[in-house]
Amino acid sequence: MQQLLALLYLDHDIGSSGATVRQLARRAGTSEATVSREVSRLVEAGAATEQRKGNLRIVRPAPDGALAFHLAGLLRATVGPEVVLGRHLAGRADVEQAIIFGSYAARASGEPGPPPGDIDLLLIGDLSFEDGYDLAHAASRELGMEVNPVIRTVEEWERDDTGFAAEVRARPTIVLKGPPA
Repeated sequence: MQQLLALLYLDHDIGSSGATVRQLARRAGTSEATVSREVSRLVEAGAATEQRKGNLRIVRPAPDGALAFHLAGLLRATVGPEVVLGRHLAGRADVEQAIIFGSYAARASGEPGPPPGDIDLLLIGDLSFEDGYDLAHAASRELGMEVNPVIRTVEEWERDDTGFAAEVRARPTIVLKGPPA
């Protein structure tokens, strides 16, 4: 049930356009019968809505309201990007700092705007580009949301006086590992 809720409430594409039971089952890695039962429970509890088109059930998160707000917050805290990325970063000595920036960090800090469609991740350390992109790709698959890594060595980041670095340092961020940017 938690994975299904996370897909509905944290995956921007599913949250905005909905998904069929088959699509949800494929993404959750479980059977359509299991997802169908769980969807029925979520609809009955008011946590999801469904629309029938022929024999398809299009499922969406519940419309905005107190339940949706609190569920989304709880899911972000338990299976959201911070948790998933934190797991992928755990034990990695080659990453000294890991920071979410951009629209996801802005929305998480309360700035108004459209829901983020991806996650921008600054990785600072001695990891290779290949390792950084592998980490981001694995997290993207788990989250159902694109993770875009920006990879810098500590020395590069400390010397970086570009507009990009200034914006990251000035705007909201979510520190996953190490000191703030």
